[in-house]
Amino acid sequence: MSVTQEKYETLMLEVDTLLKPEGFRRTGQNFRKRLPDGKVRWSIIFEKHRRSTEDEIRFTFYIGAEWNRRPADYEDYMPHTSWYGGAGDRIGYFMPKKEDTWWEIDEGTTAQILSAQIKAIIWSCALPFIRQFETEKDIEDYQRSFWDSPDWQKNYPTAIERLACVLRENRDSSEIAKRIDIVRRLGRSNGVSKDVTEATIQRVLKTYGITGGMPSE
Repeated sequence: MSVTQEKYETLMLEVDTLLKPEGFRRTGQNFRKRLPDGKVRWSIIFEKHRRSTEDEIRFTFYIGAEWNRRPADYEDYMPHTSWYGGAGDRIGYFMPKKEDTWWEIDEGTTAQILSAQIKAIIWSCALPFIRQFETEKDIEDYQRSFWDSPDWQKNYPTAIERLACVLRENRDSSEIAKRIDIVRRLGRSNGVSKDVTEATIQRVLKTYGITGGMPSE
């Protein structure tokens, strides 16, 4: 193990020391905590840049709340897992400058100083964010808070998720039809083929027990 790699491992040990009393378990570069109901999990996941070497490591980390709900836009052929991202992003977007942020470790890096900096960021930025998400409803409410923003109203995967939402909530047929029309419109504007869009709509309807009741265009 190179000197730089040893410093990175020192950082991981220091982060583990910070997070273990909070109920997190470390696996490699990943720190996770499953909440008591078993339906929400908090994650802090360190990531090395693909161009990192033994002597120079560039890294950042992702923070998030995960749940068991598979995103509605995921096709059937996509791998099924136990956990899916519900809320989160790379840590830089939760820091004051709100931009993607990376750190570097080389032979000149003082591991103790870097570790103290990262631990302070986890304590002041990462934990306050993920602590918002105690239940599935917390994640759902967070996602919904973006739905009415202009950019998200143009987002095709979000339109699919909103269709799934009205089906899950047993909304009336007019609301379901409205959401289907929006999925079709955003599919066209985002360059998704009509066949793919229609197959997606039928797949989501089938997921919630509707077969043949909502004909394709």
